[in-house]
Amino acid sequence: KYYASLILWKKEQIDQAKELILACGEEPGFFPFYLSKAKLFKENKTLVKASLEKAKAINPDNWRVNLALVDQYINDKNYTLAAKTAKKSYLKNKDLSIMGMRYASALLKEKKHKQSLDFLENFEVIPFEGATEGREIYNQAAISLAFNELKKGKFKVAIQYVEKAKLWPKNLGAGKPFNPDERLENAILVYCYEQLNNKGEAA
Repeated sequence: KYYASLILWKKEQIDQAKELILACGEEPGFFPFYLSKAKLFKENKTLVKASLEKAKAINPDNWRVNLALVDQYINDKNYTLAAKTAKKSYLKNKDLSIMGMRYASALLKEKKHKQSLDFLENFEVIPFEGATEGREIYNQAAISLAFNELKKGKFKVAIQYVEKAKLWPKNLGAGKPFNPDERLENAILVYCYEQLNNKGEAA
């Protein structure tokens, strides 16, 4: 029944797939069943939570189980638990760059911008085409830190963070494009230099 439900799911016969999944009842030692169930019934938060907890109980160290949990925690805006789970899983297997990325993202959403930036500065992503997520999180964290310093009137520190935001660190797996959009970063720099009465740099 389980494999038949996957075939129906693949054919986008969702209602029939759900019926077969539910007809399977419990599959005590097979965590992929519960991951599938959670994904298929993604609109049912209660069922998703129960399915992911069951998968975790069966195989607590499996990275796919923990990734599904982290994504669900982020979806529920439980960023603290998402960060904690992602960090624990990442530290057990540092080859899982996707889990490190989730950790940095959860920290950013938790408004722990400095922790997110510090982590990404020492985080290694294997380069691949379209690998921009790490750099995007890095940029957002640096910009957020710059704004925090602006509010405190610390314009020189804000400039330092904006200059970081303009970087494309090699360790994050994304090369700098030919003509990146840096209008926001430059606008903040202009404002900071104006406040410091440095009209030459502002110009």
